[in-house]
Amino acid sequence: MLRKLIKHEFRATARIMWPIFGGMLALTILMRFGAMLILERNDNFFLNGISILTVMLFFAGLFALAFAPLVVSGSRFKSSVLGNEGYLTMTLPVSTNQTLVSKLITNAVWYAATAIVFALILAVLSAEFVNMGDIGEIIGNLIRGLRHLKGAEIGHIALILFELLLDAVASVTLGTVLVYAAYAMGFSANKHKSLWTVLLIYVFFHIVSNAWIAVLFFFGEKADYWVDFMSGAQGVETILAAALLATLALAAVFYAVTHYFLTHKLNLE
Repeated sequence: MLRKLIKHEFRATARIMWPIFGGMLALTILMRFGAMLILERNDNFFLNGISILTVMLFFAGLFALAFAPLVVSGSRFKSSVLGNEGYLTMTLPVSTNQTLVSKLITNAVWYAATAIVFALILAVLSAEFVNMGDIGEIIGNLIRGLRHLKGAEIGHIALILFELLLDAVASVTLGTVLVYAAYAMGFSANKHKSLWTVLLIYVFFHIVSNAWIAVLFFFGEKADYWVDFMSGAQGVETILAAALLATLALAAVFYAVTHYFLTHKLNLE
């Protein structure tokens, strides 16, 4: 049943995400032409104005693209669980956990797709300035360098890359379930549901950001020790593992809050 839920989530969110991806790639191409016109110092006031506007829209689009999966996921959660569709969703022969997990998996995949789109945007922007032969040479040098590494060194590199991937997935999950918790709590109120949700999202993100700032200050007070500790691969691995555990712990708290309010305080009126 989880597979069917994920399939349904992809169909529902793809109607929004694919046009966003396509629009952003099209805007990137337009921005390139606009930037070329500006660099060429075209004397046409109208063309220069359009070019500058395109560049501004491009950078605004990059910012929007970074948060698009989260916004779409939150909106989908609101409509399918807390809106009129919730009467159907919450009466399906599936558990609340399956409903939440399907949405979290879908959002994580869309963020992976967003990362690919960012890579394509970078490729489009750098196509004129980067020689493909140089890229091939860099990749070749990297492969030859890896061949000279010892087995233990390759293992450390692989583990660090794997931990970075896990940290990214955990961070996406934390942000998503945080929004879900805010919606679940906000819509349990009898009045001003949307206002409560917005306030809770702000409060929750404020709490999480302050928690990470406190951790950074703690590390900063022991800078000398951490610099020595971080000088080795094992230190990097330990720090990444600690960050992963902390992120998962916070995600588990918000997940538990979301689950509790959906199962005990859900208010669809």
